[in-house]
Parts: sequence; structure tokens; C-alpha cells
Amino acid sequence: MSNRARAWVVPTTVALSLALLTGCSGEDDPAGSADPVTDVQETSAPDDAAVTTSPPDDAESTTEAPAPVTSADDAFSFEVPQEWSDAGDQAGADAVAAARADERTDDFFTNLVVVTEEPISDLEEAIEEAAETIAGEDGSHEMLEDIEIDGRTAYGYQLTRTVEDVDIVQVQRWVEHEDSLYILTLSAAESRLEEAQAELEEILGSWTWQ
Repeated sequence: MSNRARAWVVPTTVALSLALLTGCSGEDDPAGSADPVTDVQETSAPDDAAVTTSPPDDAESTTEAPAPVTSADDAFSFEVPQEWSDAGDQAGADAVAAARADERTDDFFTNLVVVTEEPISDLEEAIEEAAETIAGEDGSHEMLEDIEIDGRTAYGYQLTRTVEDVDIVQVQRWVEHEDSLYILTLSAAESRLEEAQAELEEILGSWTWQ
């Protein structure tokens, strides 16, 4: 591994650690409410008759979309899906942006964390080596096709591993913009892979560089 490529394994690990910190926390509910899991368990079941015969609640149809998330460096903004919230204040000082789902799945909050580093010339090589290193012997990874994020090429991979007895899947995208490299990490419970992939596509589709 080249010295230059080796330097990029460390920021990737930091990005994943930040994602896990946000995703596994059961205490840092962005809305400041009680534990979502407890809320579900203590809520009584709805009246079947009401579910099947009542007209849609107008309030639900007019629910405002979550506010867009703007990065701390003002380099980009993106919209988040319904029932997601800005989580930038929970992701740590190294993150320039973060968001997560308001409810947990398999005791894990689906989340997106973005960190920034200096650009690198051998970016594709560094990404492949980072994927192998992070997956480790017990995990698995696959390289993903390149995509564009608001006109910028984004390289990436997907990996699956077990953390604190939770099977998680993570998708990471590396994209350069002006003088910075942005590392985006989506983390979700493996059981929620399809939904998380759709939410990531929604987020990246709304991404705007400033």
C-alpha cells in the first residue's frame, strides 16, 4: 500500500465510527423525546374500525417536509426524507453534516454522516484499500458503480458487518468538490437495506453544491 493511500484509511475509519456513534445511540434522540422503542411499546393499538373507515387525517397530508440540511462549511445542502432529522450536533466535531431517522430499526438509527478531508490523487485506489481494511476478516464488501452527486463523480462501496450484535450495512461515497474530499457514510440495520438505499438515493438526488 502506498504511503499516500495508507493515509486515507484513517479518515474512512473515523467516518464510520462517527456513523456508528450516531446510529447506535439510544439516548440522543434528535427531537429530544422519549426512547422511540419505549414509545411504540407503550402506545395502545389503534381501533380497527377507525383504521378501515375513517377518512385520511388532513393534518397528515399537509405535514411540512423536514428542513434541508446545510453543511457546516456551507459547501452543500441536501433534503432529508420524511421522519428524518438533522443530527449534526450529535455526530462529533469531525462531521460537517449528519442526519438520521427519527425511529430505530433493530435498535439502530439509519443515519448519514459526512466528513471532509484534503483531496487525494489516487482516490480510486485508496477507496478499494479502505473497503478491504474496514470490512476486515469478519465482514464483506463490494465496490459500487460510480455515480454523480450534483455533477461530481462519486466513488463508493458497500460493506456488511456486525457491530454490538447488530448486523449493519454501510454505503460510503467519496466525492471531491473544489479543494475538499467529502466522505459520505450511510449506516443502517441490514434488515432495512432496501429502504435505506432508497433514502440515500433521495438524499443524493436533492444534493446541491453551493
